[in-house]
Amino acid sequence: MWMRRPSPGHALAAAVLSSAAAWPAWAQTPAAAATCTPQSCTLQDLEAVQADTETLYGDVLLVLSAHERPALRSDQAQWRRQARQHCQQQAPLRGDVAAPAASAHHACMIAQHLARRRALRQDWLMNGYRVD
Repeated sequence: MWMRRPSPGHALAAAVLSSAAAWPAWAQTPAAAATCTPQSCTLQDLEAVQADTETLYGDVLLVLSAHERPALRSDQAQWRRQARQHCQQQAPLRGDVAAPAASAHHACMIAQHLARRRALRQDWLMNGYRVD
């Protein structure tokens, strides 16, 4: 029986999806987010979570097929706009972003990033990528 040889993308997707219980470090909740409260979040906490989200986004982008990538790019751009608008309404950022008064805004953005990471894993990795 002839079997089609999987492409490297299929192998990467299989590796990413094979063990949902053992997500790589970038796919888990960052330590900064676990210890951050609306009164104690710092710009460094937010930047660490942002970096992890962008790493996950880049990895998902690599796994998707070429025809699915534009939709993810558009979805990511729309999410960024909505997250900023939401947090600006919930906890307005005024003045210095590193000031202690910005903690509530940073906490809001971290919550948005954690929700985005769940969406990237569930909606794009689990549902967006299909192996033929």
